[in-house]
Amino acid sequence: MSSTRPILLGSAKQRKLERSTEGIQLLGAASVLIPLLALLADGAAANLNSLETVTSFVTRASALIGTSLLLLHLVLVARVPWIEAVFGLDKLTGAHKKLGKPLVYILGVHAASSIYFYALQNGEEILKAAVDLDGGYFEMVIAAIGFALMIVVTVSSIAAARRMLSYEVWYLIHLLSYFAVLLAIPHQFAFGSTFLAQPWMTTYFGALYIFCLLYTSPSPRDRG
Repeated sequence: MSSTRPILLGSAKQRKLERSTEGIQLLGAASVLIPLLALLADGAAANLNSLETVTSFVTRASALIGTSLLLLHLVLVARVPWIEAVFGLDKLTGAHKKLGKPLVYILGVHAASSIYFYALQNGEEILKAAVDLDGGYFEMVIAAIGFALMIVVTVSSIAAARRMLSYEVWYLIHLLSYFAVLLAIPHQFAFGSTFLAQPWMTTYFGALYIFCLLYTSPSPRDRG
């Protein structure tokens, strides 16, 4: 009786695969850390001596971390050949699913802290600040719509919700995440103080967006 043996890689190929894996993981970590370190180098955490400065720091930090993770979230299922060759589509899709909820939470922190910071600056109630900020600027209006769409996508990916939806409906809803990203881009470059204060950061994120848009194509295999 014959048995199927696992395919074993030679030591040289195994070492090459391990180096490739570590290198890509390092790139992923760097994509999140570089903007955050740039924010700290700019002195954003130097004078956290009031509620307003702390709120400002949380707003800027959550924006940079959220944007970086959002782009990473897209890259995981963008079918980038040299990434997929190392990790495989199943592992990348699994990581994409796990990152979805934390990403929405971080973007939620950014949205809430932005409104609160605006309220502190203008001496307004939270509700009025939300209306003035999210309704007073076109870029903020479409960013708010984009965030709402991401919440819809996240809710639709919860196991209980998935079972209630047909595959076709779920897939159409999932496509909204790509539209949501496009809606969020304008407000980052129009109002992002970190982007505006450091031109190289604008170039950095612009290049990452172009990279993602060139490769990204919604995959039917995203569904778990």
